[in-house]
Amino acid sequence: MYVTDTHPLIWYFTGKHSSLSPKVLSAFQKAENAEIVIYIPSVVFWEIALLEKRGRIVLKDGFEKWSRRILSKAVLQLFIWKLKLLQNRSAATLTTIRLIMR
Repeated sequence: MYVTDTHPLIWYFTGKHSSLSPKVLSAFQKAENAEIVIYIPSVVFWEIALLEKRGRIVLKDGFEKWSRRILSKAVLQLFIWKLKLLQNRSAATLTTIRLIMR
């Protein structure tokens, strides 16, 4: 199972491959070739939108088009993480949203 964080996702899909380790670059390339699936936590998209809004990053087509292009890839899936506080204990539940149709 592969899960990406914010910066590797940005670097790969903005063409800044030299910022990635060889192992991470290989994983993204395998995903592009439909050899593996990379999961993207929903908070990653929130962070990218925030970074663009604050001017910390520039996405060529803007966040909406950029994120739609990412999610249209057949080998990338979005995860939504829900955190519940129960009697001073935290329990994380994971809901998978399959946005990608093959």
